[in-house]
Amino acid sequence: MQRLIVSGCRWAVPGDNDPDTGHLTGDAGVQYGLRIRNACLVAAAFADAGITAVVSDTIINEGFESLIEVLEGRQVHFVTLRPPVALLRQRGIDRLPEEVAFLAARYGDSDHPEAATLAERVRAAAEGRALNEFEEVVERGLDRLPPVGLRVDPSGLDPQDLVDLLLKRRAEAAWVVSAG
Repeated sequence: MQRLIVSGCRWAVPGDNDPDTGHLTGDAGVQYGLRIRNACLVAAAFADAGITAVVSDTIINEGFESLIEVLEGRQVHFVTLRPPVALLRQRGIDRLPEEVAFLAARYGDSDHPEAATLAERVRAAAEGRALNEFEEVVERGLDRLPPVGLRVDPSGLDPQDLVDLLLKRRAEAAWVVSAG
C-alpha cells in the first residue's frame, strides 16, 4: 500500500514517534494509519466476496486501532510473527544494499530526503550498533497489543514449515475483532 503513494511518500523515522503514546506523528503517522486502514478495507471486500485475504504488515498502535475500526465484528485469524530483535537487526543490515539501490533509482543524482538517515544506518551497521531507534518503538508497540490471536517466533522455520505451523495452530489465531 505504501508504494502506491506517488509523491509525498513519508516513511517513518525515529523522530516521528510520540514518546508518550508510541503513535507516529505527522505525515508518516497519517500514511501509516491509512495504509493499514486501506489494507483492511481491501481484505474485507475480498472476504465479503468469499475470498480469503491476507494483510501482511507491521501493525502496532494506531495501525491496530485502524484494524479494529474497519474489521470490528468480523472473525479474523490474527498472527503476530515475533522473531528476536537480533534477527530483525540482521535483516535490516541485509536490506541496506537494496534500500540504497531503491533510493538511487527513485531520486537519481539528486539529493533524496532519506539520505542522511540511510547514511547513519550504514554507519551504525558498520559499527555493530542498532540501525535505528525503532527496535524500542516496535518492542513498546508489541507490548501494547492486546493479547489476541497467535504469537509465533518464526526463527529457524523455512516458509513451508511456518505455513504448516500456522495452519496447524489456526484455531489459536481466531479472533472476533472487538475494541474491548
